[in-house]
Amino acid sequence: MASNAGPPAAPPQFMPTQLNALFGQLLAQNLNCVVQTMRRVIHRQLSLLRRRTT
Repeated sequence: MASNAGPPAAPPQFMPTQLNALFGQLLAQNLNCVVQTMRRVIHRQLSLLRRRTT
């Protein structure tokens, strides 16, 4: 039983690394999109504030 339990445990270890890599790429893309959208929003807010003040 113990000897059989060894080999099956190996493949799952490879899976998390691949999933982590995919998650990393997805997170990086999402963060990029979020940063771009935030920049746009901030630009809009700043332009509106400048229009109000002037």
